[in-house]
Amino acid sequence: MQGKGLVKFFLVVLTIVCLYQLSFTWVANSVEKKAQSHAETKVDPTLPQEAKEEAIAELRSDYLTEQSNKNIYNIGIAKYNYTEVKERALNLGLDLQGGMSVVLEVSKYDLIKQAANNPKNPDLIAALDKARIEEAKGNGDLIDLFAQYYEERKPGSQLVTLFKSQDNSELEATATNSEVVNFLKEAAKSGFDATFTKLQQRIDKFGVAAPYLSKQENTGRILIELPGVDNPKNVRQLLQSTANLQFWETWQYGELADKIQEANSILKGLEEAGSEIISPIDTSSLTIVDDTTTTDTSGSLANEDDNSLLSDIDTNSLLNDTSGGSLTEDSADVNTGPLAKVLTMPQSAGSILGYVNKADTAQLMDYLRKEEVRSVFPSNIIFMLGAEVFIDPTNKEKTDLYELYAVKPKLESDEPLLEGDIIRNAAQTYDQTNGRVQVTMSMKSDGAKQWARITEENIGKSIAIVLDNRVYSAPTVNDKISGGSSVISGNFDVNEAQTLANILETGKLPVPSRIVQEDIVGPSLGAESIRDGIISMIVGLILVVIFMAVYYSTAGLIADLALFANIFFIFGVLSSIGATLTLPGIAGLVLTMGMAVDANVIIYERIREELAKGKSTLKAISDGYKGSYSAIIDSHVTTFIIGLILNEFGSGAIKGFAIVLMIGIIFSLFTAIFISRLILDWMARTDKPIRYYTRFTEGAFKKVNFKFLQKRRYGYIFSGIITVIGLIAILTSGFNYGVEFQGGRSYTVKFENSIKAEEVRDALSKDFDPAIQVKTFGSSDKLKITTTYLIGDADPNADSLAAVALYEKLQPFYPQKLDYKTWDTDYKLSQMKVEPTIAEDIKTSALKAIIIALLCTFIYIFIRFRRWQFGLGAVIALMHDAFMTLAMFSILKNVMPFTLQLDETFVAAILTIIGYSIMDTVVVYDRIREFLRESHSGTLVETFNSAINQTLSRTVITSGVTILSILAILFFGTENIQGFAFAMVIGIGFGTYSSVFIASALTVDLFKKEHHEKQITVTMKGK
Repeated sequence: MQGKGLVKFFLVVLTIVCLYQLSFTWVANSVEKKAQSHAETKVDPTLPQEAKEEAIAELRSDYLTEQSNKNIYNIGIAKYNYTEVKERALNLGLDLQGGMSVVLEVSKYDLIKQAANNPKNPDLIAALDKARIEEAKGNGDLIDLFAQYYEERKPGSQLVTLFKSQDNSELEATATNSEVVNFLKEAAKSGFDATFTKLQQRIDKFGVAAPYLSKQENTGRILIELPGVDNPKNVRQLLQSTANLQFWETWQYGELADKIQEANSILKGLEEAGSEIISPIDTSSLTIVDDTTTTDTSGSLANEDDNSLLSDIDTNSLLNDTSGGSLTEDSADVNTGPLAKVLTMPQSAGSILGYVNKADTAQLMDYLRKEEVRSVFPSNIIFMLGAEVFIDPTNKEKTDLYELYAVKPKLESDEPLLEGDIIRNAAQTYDQTNGRVQVTMSMKSDGAKQWARITEENIGKSIAIVLDNRVYSAPTVNDKISGGSSVISGNFDVNEAQTLANILETGKLPVPSRIVQEDIVGPSLGAESIRDGIISMIVGLILVVIFMAVYYSTAGLIADLALFANIFFIFGVLSSIGATLTLPGIAGLVLTMGMAVDANVIIYERIREELAKGKSTLKAISDGYKGSYSAIIDSHVTTFIIGLILNEFGSGAIKGFAIVLMIGIIFSLFTAIFISRLILDWMARTDKPIRYYTRFTEGAFKKVNFKFLQKRRYGYIFSGIITVIGLIAILTSGFNYGVEFQGGRSYTVKFENSIKAEEVRDALSKDFDPAIQVKTFGSSDKLKITTTYLIGDADPNADSLAAVALYEKLQPFYPQKLDYKTWDTDYKLSQMKVEPTIAEDIKTSALKAIIIALLCTFIYIFIRFRRWQFGLGAVIALMHDAFMTLAMFSILKNVMPFTLQLDETFVAAILTIIGYSIMDTVVVYDRIREFLRESHSGTLVETFNSAINQTLSRTVITSGVTILSILAILFFGTENIQGFAFAMVIGIGFGTYSSVFIASALTVDLFKKEHHEKQITVTMKGK
C-alpha cells in the first residue's frame, strides 16, 4: 500500500478534530445535567406537580443563563462559555428534543395589492384571484399569471397605470408591462428578504438555543425550526404578525427620576413586610432582544440635506458602574431595594431611564407592571426595552445591558405620534462628511408633512423609533425636519445598517405571511424517540458486528473496527459542520452500518478468490483491493448521488437523513480502503494469522453455478403476478396518505388507558370531520388523528380553534375531565399542519426527485459501462423495486401492526432503495466489465451467469447484513420510523432479487436475440 505515512497522518488529524468537536457535546450535556440536578434540588417539593415542573424549568433556565458567559471549558489554548459550547455541540432535531417547525409563505398577492394605487380596483382583484387559483395548481408564478390575466381582462391596457404613483418613483410612467412585472418581482424579493430579516430578529425572544431559518426563494417560503419551543400559540402570533413601526414621544429621565426612586421604596417596603413582590410573569409580552449583534442606534436624527447632525446621547461615562448603582446620587438607599438591584441609572440626562442586565429583564418588567408601582407613574406611560445590546463607547464591545425607555402616546389617545406605514423606503448609506455608516429613511408625502409638524413641536425632545415594542433609537430633535427624509446613525457596520434598513422596509411595506406547514413535537415524544433510536442503533450495531465476526473471523473483526471508526467519524463531522441529527438521521446511521460493511465484503470476497488461486496473503490482499476498487467506487458513487438528490429536494428531517447517508458513504470508503488495509497489511507483514472465514462459512458460495439467465422467464412471471396484484390493490384500496401528501392537520394524542381507534373515529366523524383518520400510534394508549377540519380557514386563530375543538371532542375518552392547558402540554404529544397547496408542492417535489434519481442513475451507468442496454436495464429494475415497495404499502396497509403511509419519509425510503439496489446491479456489471478486460470467453448469457454467480456471495451477504440492521429499526424504533424501515426491508429484498432476475435479465434481452449466444467480446464490439 502506497502513501501509508500520509494516510496515518490524515487519520490522526481527523481523529483529533472529531474528538475536539465532540468534546463540546459532552461538556454541554454535562452542564445541562448539572442544571437539571440544581433545579430539582432547589425546587419546593411541596408544590403541585404542574407548578413543580414549571419551577424546575425556570430554575434550569436561570442556571444555564448564569453559565452563558462563564468559562466552563478550558482546552489550554482557548476558553469557552456555555453559549459558545452549545453553539459547537451536536444539534438534535425537533423530532428528538421537541419543538416547532413552520413553513411561512410570504404573500405576493397582498404585496401586489399594497403596491397598487387602488387596491380595491375590481379588474386588479379579479386578475389576482384568478392568478392565485392557477398558481395553487402549479401553473406558474403569481406575478406572471397576474400580468397574463389582467391583459386578458383589459386587452391593450398598461399595467403601469395601476402602480405608478409619487411613492413609486423608481417606476417610470412610460414603463412597459414587462418592466412593471420586473418591478413587482423586485418588490416581492425585497419584501421576502425584509420578512426573513424580520423573523430572524423576532425568534430570539423565545430564547431558542439553536433556531434554524432557511430561505426557499423559488417558492417564496421560509422554513423556521425552533427546538425546545413549547408555546406554539405565541409563536404563530409572533411569526404571522406584520412589522409594526412607530414613532413615540419619550419621557426624559429627569421627569421620572423621583418616580423611579419612589417605586423602589414601595418595592422595598413590600419586601420588608414579607409581601410577594414577584407576580406571575406573562413572558409573551416581554421583549427579549438579540444579543448577537452589536448595533448601537442611539445616534442622531437629521435632515438629509442638513450636514449638521443632531447631538448624540452622551454615554461615555455610563459604564463606570454597571453592577446596579444608586437610583439618585444623594439617595440613602444606595444599592438597596429590589429595583436598585436590577436597574443601573444613567450618568447623564436623556431619554434612557436606566440599564438592565439581560438576565434581569423579566424581573424588571414584572416590577414595573405591579399595580402598586404603576400607580406612582403617569397613567399613560409605556415602558419598553432597547432592541439592541448596549455598546461600550470606550472599546466598542457589546455588554449584557439593555436600555430602558418610557414612551407616551398622543394626548387623549393611546396612539404613537406616527405609524410606520408612512415610510416609503429605507436604505443603508454613508455620511458624506465623516464616512460613517447610516440608515436613510424617506417618507411618503402625507407622512413627510406630519413628520415636519412633529419635529417642529418636539424640538429639544427625543423621539423613539420603535419596531414591535423594541426601541431601535431615541435621538433628540434639534430642528424642524422638512422633506420627509431623516437619518439614523450609530456605531453599526454595513451589514447591521442593512439589517435595520430591511426592518424599516418591512414596516413600510408589511408583507403578510401565513403558516402553510407546521410540525410540533412535544418533549416527551422527543425523549421517547431518542431512547428508541439509540436502542435500535445499538441493536443494529451488535447484529452487524456479530455477523461479520461469525462469517469472516479475523477479517470480520477488522471490519467491525472499521465500522466503529466510521460511526465515530460520522458523529464528529456532523458536529463539525453544525448539522442536525434527526430521527431519520439515526435511521440513516443504522442503514450506514449495514452499508459500511459492503465495501469490506466486496474486498474480502476478492481476497478469498485470490487466496484460492494459491497467492500469498500479502499478494492476495494487494490484488484483492485492486480488483475491488471499481466496484466499490461505482456502487458508492451511485448511492451518494441519491443522497445529493435527497438533500436538494427533501426538507427538515429528510435532509438530516441525506447528510448522514452521504457522510456515511464517504467514511465507509475511507475506513474500508484505508483503515482496514492498514491493519491487514500490518498483520500480513508481521506474519500474524488472518482468517477470512470460520469453519461454518469456509465453503460458502464456492461451487455455486445456477443458470439464472436461463430461468429469467420465471422471474418475469413472478414480478408480473405481484405487479397485477399491486395494481388491483392500488386501484381498489389505494394508500394511506400522510398529511404531507393530502394536506390537513395531524395530532399524536396520548390517553390514560388503552383506547380503540374505531371508537374514537366513530365519535369524531359525527360532528367534527366525517373523513377523519384515526390510527393507533405505537402503544395502545396513543392515537394519530388526521383531519382537514378548518384547514382552509383563513382565520389566523384557526390552528388554535381546531386544537380546542379536538380537545373538547376527546374529553369523553378520559377518566377525568382535563383542562385545555394540561391536555395541550401533556397529552397532545405532537401536531402537524400542511396546507393543501404545499401538499401539492411536496408531491410534485417528491416525483421530481425520483425522476431525477432514475435519470442520473441511467446517465452514470451509461457513461461507466458504455452501452445503453446496461443503463436501461438498471433503471427498469429500479422502477420495478420502487413499484413493488409501493404495491406492498397498499396490499399490507391494514395488516401490519404499525402505520404504512405515503409521506416524505416514504419518499426518502424509495430513493434510498434506488441507491441501494443499484449497488447490487453495479457489482454484477463491474464483474462483466472485468471479464471483457480479460478477454473472457463465453456467450453473452454465459458471461452474465458467471458474473452473477461470482458476485452472489457479496450480494447475499451485504443484503443480509443491511436487512439485519434495518430490522433493528423495525422492531425497536418508534412508530414514526417503522414505516421507513419496513419500506427498506421490502425494497432491499426486491432489490437483491431484481439485480439478478430483472436488471441482468433485461440487459441481456435488450440486446438483439442473435447476440445472446455469440461471444460477448463480439457482442460488445458490435452496435
